Amino acid sequence: MRYTRTDVHDATLNKRSGERVVISDLSEKEHAVMYASEMAEQEIREQIREADANVYKRGFVVDVSIQMSGETILAYAVVAFHSVIDLD
Repeated sequence: MRYTRTDVHDATLNKRSGERVVISDLSEKEHAVMYASEMAEQEIREQIREADANVYKRGFVVDVSIQMSGETILAYAVVAFHSVIDLD
């Protein structure tokens, strides 16, 4: 998962945040992100706030569930955070 827009404010669980992400294995379009786990949100926020590197050039290895309406992706719900990787 790669962020295209971040927000410094904490989001309400299971509600769309103001953040946008791309998960290229699922879609090249950016979609809203929501957090299904408070722990996952805290770990990701810590990585975003305290990172020395540009957050938009880093990938987040996460477990997500996809929120859909018919065939359209509405949002990705982050269930678990695993690690951060540097992207080319």
